[in-house]
Amino acid sequence: MKSRFEGTDGRQRLVEVLKAQQVVEHDEKLAQQLADQGELVQFSAGDSLVVQGSADNDVYLLIQGEANVYVNDRHVATRGPRECIGEMAIIEPAAERSATVKAKASLLALKVPEPAFRAALNAFPHAWPALARVMADRLRQRAQFHRPPNQNPVLFIGCATETLPIAEAIQLGLKHAGIVVRPWTAGVFGPSGVPVDELLAQVDAADFAAFIFSPDDTVTSRGRSAWAPRDNVVFELGLFMGRLERSRTFIIKAHDDDIKIPSDLLGINPITYVRNPAGDIATMVGPVCTELRLVVARLGVR
Repeated sequence: MKSRFEGTDGRQRLVEVLKAQQVVEHDEKLAQQLADQGELVQFSAGDSLVVQGSADNDVYLLIQGEANVYVNDRHVATRGPRECIGEMAIIEPAAERSATVKAKASLLALKVPEPAFRAALNAFPHAWPALARVMADRLRQRAQFHRPPNQNPVLFIGCATETLPIAEAIQLGLKHAGIVVRPWTAGVFGPSGVPVDELLAQVDAADFAAFIFSPDDTVTSRGRSAWAPRDNVVFELGLFMGRLERSRTFIIKAHDDDIKIPSDLLGINPITYVRNPAGDIATMVGPVCTELRLVVARLGVR
């Protein structure tokens, strides 16, 4: 298995296979970077790729063969080509493995160290929403029981610390609308990030999610620089969008902010507000609150 992907011709085969990975989305340069940073590893039937409770944090991109996933010795899923194993390490590098994964038969995978995988995602930011969709799908698979509906609709608002006043103004504006508003600024990346399970609990509890996009960082794409929201906020939006669907997920931004939005998210129509000279935040977000209230009233709880 392994020899087919070694040497000059084999490397090109490897790049082509990696392009089909869910998180790569046919980006040849991203596939090449992962091929450069990874190591081809072959497993026999029953061999463990990762073991529940262990502290390693490599990510495995499955090339050929299938792997069974076990939680507390119970089989919960099977992964195959185009899928990755150990992606949670990108969010929580210090966390222990949450499952054991064993080769179902002969299996070939590209083993990529967590720092190298993270660097590749940062170099190609469009891959973050793709990773978020993978995690959202797995969150749905994790659901072992029916989720009872909330008594009142729950609206999660994700934002950077700089836009927290806007989130708080929206929370105040919806105070009497019968909507539970939960602003969230805690990031999930890096050593100071919150446990990812805490964020996943927020995903599962929410009926709606809104994310405040602001020009926080600059990104360079095809030689051009542009303003972009924080990676945290984009990732969280992708995660919630995968769980709640587009109709329950919103982008909030200033009307005159020119922000680069990942192409995966272009189908979401932003709710905009207009800055006023006096800087009266409550007045600025009034129309935003009205739009949110009307959508929540129409769709209700999940």
